[in-house]
Amino acid sequence: MSSTALPTSVTTVDKAADAGISELTRTYGAVIDDFNSDKLPDIFLGRHGFPPRFYVNDGSGHFTETQQGTFRETDRHGCAATNVNQDGLKDLFCTVRGILRNCSQAQPALHTTSGSHLRRPGPPVWSARAVR
Repeated sequence: MSSTALPTSVTTVDKAADAGISELTRTYGAVIDDFNSDKLPDIFLGRHGFPPRFYVNDGSGHFTETQQGTFRETDRHGCAATNVNQDGLKDLFCTVRGILRNCSQAQPALHTTSGSHLRRPGPPVWSARAVR
């Protein structure tokens, strides 16, 4: 039986600032997926009690925040990505906390790349066209 020696020390290097994603914030989750169909992983950071961050991968190891101001501030507790409306682009489904008769309840929120939103009708919540 052979054995492999474990390293006696491990060195880590924080590259978040170099990648454009350095931030100390509260979150209950992030979604990493290709939101703009360029075959690169992008990042949606669903910040807890603050507007989320959406970072687009430029392919060089750097991310650029886009969509500032298009997502409303809310209490997101988790998000997932899939192509809900079958338009070929990823959509975000997030659970958010709401207040009903002084009790907390989870409420769904769907952000689609075509501009629809489960909880709020009206103008687009965000658009993949702006990140292409």
